[in-house]
Amino acid sequence: MSVHVSSLVWKANLPSATMKIVMLKLADCSNEEGGSAWPSVSRIAKECGLSDRGVQKNLKRLRDEGWIEIENKRKTQNGFVNSYQIDIEKLKNTSEPRLSVKGSRVNHVHPTGEPRSPKPSLNRQDNISFKTSFKTFVISDEMTPEKKAVNMWNDFAERHSLSRVQKLTESRKKKLRQRLKDCNGLEGWKAALEIVERSDGLLGKAGGTWKVGFDFLLQESSFTKIMEGFYDSWKSEKTSIMEAGKTALDSLNEKRMNGIRY
Repeated sequence: MSVHVSSLVWKANLPSATMKIVMLKLADCSNEEGGSAWPSVSRIAKECGLSDRGVQKNLKRLRDEGWIEIENKRKTQNGFVNSYQIDIEKLKNTSEPRLSVKGSRVNHVHPTGEPRSPKPSLNRQDNISFKTSFKTFVISDEMTPEKKAVNMWNDFAERHSLSRVQKLTESRKKKLRQRLKDCNGLEGWKAALEIVERSDGLLGKAGGTWKVGFDFLLQESSFTKIMEGFYDSWKSEKTSIMEAGKTALDSLNEKRMNGIRY
């Protein structure tokens, strides 16, 4: 496991949440140079909460876009598996700060949550400002990961007129703990909410009365579909028309740039 490579992946601006989750698993298996990573597709799928097909799709996209190189196959007890090399330089060139310490001048925070400088006081509890695509809110270090995830959901639900969590029952807590494990913690949970935010159908904007709820996210099958992009195409008629218009306009502009006349 390389903490250095994992840190770069956390900060990198990858195109999708599922690509980042798969990259984090590769980093978890790599050396300090981003190589010698050879987890099987089934292992990645199991530990990232994805299907084998979903993993293969994201690995192909990571390779095609230059984030990784797929090297010679490696023989194991269960057969042959691919060996992966992560492009460290590309991660560095696309990194962006994710967290900041409230009340200090530090903009970058180590993946463990501790600021690099200045060192925090031993008799003071710092709060972490957690930045998402929809809002910035403060999470106390004393809160459990489950409660932090609930706070993130309630903030998201308030923005989109969804049902807020009033009580975290033991049953809910058990399922939430497993979903956080499936998506590698709060960053993965944040990524899941960002995916939901892009789906008109899940937000009740596609013509129906149903809206996504907290318990829907806690279901293994539903959460897996969300992370694999199953609901990405569930758009409202208005959104579909706007996207179609934008595609047509982009195509027209491209043809004009290429000197095609009508």
